[in-house]
Amino acid sequence: MYRSFLKFIAGNHTARSIFRMFFGYESADLHKDVFDLDFRNPVGLAPGFDTDAQYYNAAGAAGCSFVVLGPLSFKKKGGVRSAVSALRKESAHNLLIGFDITNNEGSVSEDDIVKDYLDAFDYSYDFFDFTLLDFSSNKTKPVGDPGFIRAVTDPILKARTAYDFYHPVLLRLCGSLKTEELNAILDYCLMNGIDGVMLPAKALLETAAAFTRGRFPIIAESRIATASQAAALIASGASLVALQCTPERFKPALPKAILKKLRKK
Repeated sequence: MYRSFLKFIAGNHTARSIFRMFFGYESADLHKDVFDLDFRNPVGLAPGFDTDAQYYNAAGAAGCSFVVLGPLSFKKKGGVRSAVSALRKESAHNLLIGFDITNNEGSVSEDDIVKDYLDAFDYSYDFFDFTLLDFSSNKTKPVGDPGFIRAVTDPILKARTAYDFYHPVLLRLCGSLKTEELNAILDYCLMNGIDGVMLPAKALLETAAAFTRGRFPIIAESRIATASQAAALIASGASLVALQCTPERFKPALPKAILKKLRKK
């Protein structure tokens, strides 16, 4: 029922306007320039909220400045091609759209996984504002291995050079990384043109902020319940905060509460 409600809000201009009257919050003080994109505020939604590209405009009406669709693979029904189709039918209103690429189900070899990422990246490049390469799951990928991450990421960065406009590429990393693994990955990012990382743990966020001296964009991905928790992530070095939730657990009033808290600081 709640999914149907969000889908209705997302697809109806009048409903979005009413929703925005109650839950939206705007302030020029909250605008942030991150990886050369203008975020109207630092609060958005992480992958897992909108895997089928149905609810993103409802999140925008509730005050979020960005939504990361996915995780999306190339071959899966409801994957990258479906998300592109949805965005072509209904463009994003007042928010930026990222997409989280993962490998196709059943792909195990490095060559197959690299192809999966490249296929998804090339197909969707013109339709999203930024891309996350997903290394957050251990199911088929050695996510803590910088060599594997480089093997997947290098072809993406090379492919990006062929396009007429620059599209930010970030890495979504695993919460179980050891400090030495995270630092090795961050070193690769800094040396090779990766635009930022998404991290799911506050301890990793603090480690990354210290290693990069606060000069590298970090999106904190977290199951946030209060405005104070979000403010603490920003204070710890996050450039942006991505709320981790399913559509059923989305609280429309939370982004506004967070933004009010951040503006007072």
